[in-house]
Amino acid sequence: MSAEPGKGALAFGAGDSIYVPAHGTNAEDVDYQLGGAHPGGFPPKAEIPLDDMLAVLEQFLRTNQRPTGVEWVAAY
Repeated sequence: MSAEPGKGALAFGAGDSIYVPAHGTNAEDVDYQLGGAHPGGFPPKAEIPLDDMLAVLEQFLRTNQRPTGVEWVAAY
């Protein structure tokens, strides 16, 4: 499955666990081009509206910690 326009994907790793947004919309794995070079797979529920993804990314860049602007659930 490919990324949909107007959406982004988030996943957060902590230890051996991967977390995704609780309100993620993709039911299957989704591929994104990472850095414009290589495809990267994201698990189900990782895809969210682009505005939400950018807000969470901005918070992560400011704090260097798992963002609190989204509710996280275990991906696996």
